[in-house]
Amino acid sequence: MLSKHSWLQPLLHQAVAAPSNSADPPYPPSLKHLMDIADKQPTGRDEKMLAAYSNVTVARYFLHHAAVPLAWRYLEAALASGKELKVWSIQNDALQYQIMMCRHLDQDILQSMVDCCKEGLRSGSRHHDLNLQAQASHALGGMEALYHPPEGFRLLQQSREMWSNLMKAAWTWADGNVEDTSIMTCAANLVKVLINIAGSLTTRGKAVESEAVLREALLYKDYTGDPLVEFDVLLALANNLELHEESMPGPGLQSLRDNAAIYRQHLITAMTSTGREEPTQCAVCLEDIDAKQATKVSGGYSPRLVVLPCCHVFHHGCAMKWNANHHDCPTCRAPLMAFHA
Repeated sequence: MLSKHSWLQPLLHQAVAAPSNSADPPYPPSLKHLMDIADKQPTGRDEKMLAAYSNVTVARYFLHHAAVPLAWRYLEAALASGKELKVWSIQNDALQYQIMMCRHLDQDILQSMVDCCKEGLRSGSRHHDLNLQAQASHALGGMEALYHPPEGFRLLQQSREMWSNLMKAAWTWADGNVEDTSIMTCAANLVKVLINIAGSLTTRGKAVESEAVLREALLYKDYTGDPLVEFDVLLALANNLELHEESMPGPGLQSLRDNAAIYRQHLITAMTSTGREEPTQCAVCLEDIDAKQATKVSGGYSPRLVVLPCCHVFHHGCAMKWNANHHDCPTCRAPLMAFHA
């Protein structure tokens, strides 16, 4: 079985720190090893499970480096294996990444995802598997939030409660050993669902509540064993507060922008520590920007900024215009999957 602690974490470290052309060979040794596992013809069930998880991990690596065709190929293989093995989590992971990669949501893939999640809920209930129910509630809540926001929010909150209970149980069972894989898995999933809940709150105009949820997510980052978790939460904090609809009074809205700038500063510090350059201009309009400074609501109004998952920063209006006809970052060509969401 593919261990998150022994394989996935070093791979994700390399995905962040490696140069932008690392989607081309020669590949990092850990990635090459996973590709060898994924590409061979497995025989027994254990080998097929290992190959399926390797396919998903390799796909995530290539997706990070904008090698979309390669990522899609590995996701298709993972999805086929998940269906053959009747393993819900593999199908769920592959479908979620396929949905994020679609320029426009493909209805067939979306329906497959909904059906898969509902089957996960039923299976989890039948077998009293709280872990499976928590995963399925989270995934289905994310899907429902697109078309039925109240039901989506309810499912996300349900998943949040389940993961919290699972983490308490794992903590007791592991006697507080923070390196226990059960604790890391529960913490990582709890952070993911909190990010989704925060996004749902932001779209409902509740930016302050969204920030509180994301700050709660930061409390769990050290328990996940995942170096990307803090980055994901800071990215959500910076964008959720910056892009909040201008429905609040001026002082309150400016306070949100000020906080967003603080989170961008933390993001840029983390980004430059891996050797990347600090963004100094919007790649669409080519105007200079200072991503560390707060944008102004009034008294010298300045346009809002958006940080993409690849760490490049743009004026929000410029990003929206670019996004209307493109599905990648204008600087590095990384897919804008998180920006679409």
